Amino acid sequence: MSRIQARHAFAVAILALVAALAVPAYAALTKGEKKTVKKLANAQITKRAPGLGPVGRTNFEPGPCTDDAHTGEDCTAVAMKLPRRARVLVVATATYYIQALDDTAGPGSGSDNPIIADGSCRITANGIEIGASVRARSFDLAEYGGVALNRVTLPLDPGAYTFGMRCVETDGNIDWNQPSISAVMLGSG
Repeated sequence: MSRIQARHAFAVAILALVAALAVPAYAALTKGEKKTVKKLANAQITKRAPGLGPVGRTNFEPGPCTDDAHTGEDCTAVAMKLPRRARVLVVATATYYIQALDDTAGPGSGSDNPIIADGSCRITANGIEIGASVRARSFDLAEYGGVALNRVTLPLDPGAYTFGMRCVETDGNIDWNQPSISAVMLGSG
């Protein structure tokens, strides 16, 4: 056995010993003590390797999002700060309910089709659409449905970002209910 192989074997043996001693000791801790240990470990990781850990945020809005003006509405958003250059996975969902097919009394009513409700939702980054889009279209009043979007961004520079879900009614009256969004940093750029 070479000197390098011997050192490697010794290091593996030490790690195995530490794990053998630490795992039962950790298991014996109370829930509060485990929480404290985790908090201390995360603080040390952040101190010694800033930006190494995962970054993610989520937001849920219980109420409906309506775009009665047909100009688009930001239904939900989540803000996060990227510690380093990275891509971000963004996932957004909502249910929808068709309130009315004909909205001739509203703005843009000159182009209204009285037998259809139509709209779409998009993912945004700092207010700019980033390509993911889903359409909700119905000929049935009081129809329920769901929309789901996902997008992995191009590599983003470190800094603050707001990821959102923007929905627009193009015809009819649609309520976008329980919009939710999550954003998670993926590795490095």
